[in-house]
Amino acid sequence: MKPTPAPVLSDAGANAHSVNTAVDEFVNVLGSGAVATDSEDIAARVGVHAIPTDRLRYIAALIAPSSVAQVQAVVSIANRYRVPLWLYTGHRHHGQGASVPRVPGFVIVDLRRMNRVLEINEKCAYAVVEPGVSFFDLYEHLRAGGHELMMPVPDLACDSVVDYVLDGGHALQSCGMEMVLANGSLVRTGMGALSTSRAWHTCGQGLGLTLDGLLLQSDLGIVTRMGVWLKPRPERYLSCNIVCRHDRDLQSLVDMIRPFLMDGTISNHPVLSNLVGTAARIAGRQEWYPSTGVIPEETLERIADETGLGRWNLRFALYGRHDVVEAQLATLAAAFGGIAQAVFSYREYDGNAPEEAILAADKSQAGIPEPGADQIARWAGSTTGDYLTLSSVARLDATDVEAHYRLVRAGLEQHGFDHQCMFVLSSRSALQICCISFDRTVSAQVRAAHAAFDAVLAQAAEAGFGPHGPHTHPEDGAVAHFSFNDHALQRMQRSIKELIDPNGILASRTQWL
Repeated sequence: MKPTPAPVLSDAGANAHSVNTAVDEFVNVLGSGAVATDSEDIAARVGVHAIPTDRLRYIAALIAPSSVAQVQAVVSIANRYRVPLWLYTGHRHHGQGASVPRVPGFVIVDLRRMNRVLEINEKCAYAVVEPGVSFFDLYEHLRAGGHELMMPVPDLACDSVVDYVLDGGHALQSCGMEMVLANGSLVRTGMGALSTSRAWHTCGQGLGLTLDGLLLQSDLGIVTRMGVWLKPRPERYLSCNIVCRHDRDLQSLVDMIRPFLMDGTISNHPVLSNLVGTAARIAGRQEWYPSTGVIPEETLERIADETGLGRWNLRFALYGRHDVVEAQLATLAAAFGGIAQAVFSYREYDGNAPEEAILAADKSQAGIPEPGADQIARWAGSTTGDYLTLSSVARLDATDVEAHYRLVRAGLEQHGFDHQCMFVLSSRSALQICCISFDRTVSAQVRAAHAAFDAVLAQAAEAGFGPHGPHTHPEDGAVAHFSFNDHALQRMQRSIKELIDPNGILASRTQWL
């Protein structure tokens, strides 16, 4: 049995008169410079990549509050006129559908003007940020202030720190949020509910129900500030790489790295990319294989020979005091030396090395944002390339990871797409992230990519590899697979949503609510 579809807001739900009246009130609260209704003006403010041209007509207005009080006023107006709100923080949602909804009548709430770093605590290693702060912003703030702190950085570092955490990003741990609910109420989670608390962003547990997790992938409220944990800069940093020449080495890699993740020898999230996934960061597909269809085996061999890449390429980092890192390095080198023809290499840096002294490939693990991941979008076209991100998760067990890899690869290749993937590893799970690349100007490729997404997602879920991460495509495809006890989890989530946001004004970018 499929879950009951969520109600879809349309022109009937947010009629032109209501929207126009609401927009007039938004202007009164925010000022005319913070409200846009012209499609070209909206596209210019949000960015060409973020809004497909065929969806501009869905947007009634874009508004840009700059304070918590203005956010509360916006929510109050939206409730009064039943105008749905779609949150935007500069996150381009690469591969995750689009930055705008599929149905008409929405107002985009652009939170990028709320871009202050509110606090940096050196002793306890945390930062407090507003939703418009990007990873680049936070990095520059840390550097300008001379702070001896670093932050974990994802590949798409131009994204908002808050948005990244709320979308389920693995790299950062948040602690303590402030949010505006759909009724305009201002709530602080955890120890923040204690008005005199000095431990709001160091202790996640307050009294009663812990609410922070309810905000992940949900849009139950508008987060207006968030605490995120940083790390003291280490004495020494090693960027480590393992290149495996053979496809069959996947199981050996997984079995060898798991103990080091579980005992903390490796403390970051290693990324294990296949050949195509790594090559996509170097150049477009046309440079190696200008024909259509899946890249053949002989071309893959040529790519490996020309680039020095392996069929599997693992990167991770070691951090700490000199003697500790030396001991860890010796242990890891001995372990990975057991994989035939594997090449283990590393580059060593002082923990306080300046940005210009660190190679571009090593910057993200050093806490330095890099825009280089944008190259991935060019795999299927230098200016018109795009992709859908298909993410699903397996146990960090060699047999499971191998089966997961084989299933997804076969499914994508059956639909004519290269298997362009990476596994993000934690101590007990492996998240396989695949880019289904296509030329967005070729409608047949776009349709084929969506068909492949739907089919492979279903196959993975059926095999026990659950979809992971938010997506605006398909509308209820992923959630349909979370069907235990007649979709009891979704019913519970929907009950919470209806209680907190009975008018449904805060739109979720995911399929859940």
